[in-house]
Amino acid sequence: MCNQKVYKVPAPAPAGTPSEAAAAHRVLVKLYPKQTATLEAAKTASLATIVEGKSKTDGVQ
Repeated sequence: MCNQKVYKVPAPAPAGTPSEAAAAHRVLVKLYPKQTATLEAAKTASLATIVEGKSKTDGVQ
């Protein structure tokens, strides 16, 4: 049996935020820190395809 405590912190994202993509990016950077520059470049290129506006601004915070 495991004696670890589970902690949950509510962290709601603004409506329209692609939280799965942001979480995936953070996980990849943590798992592959030597690839951070490549991952950041891929994120930047992907975000460049999204039309500027409130949805993009809210989702990129």
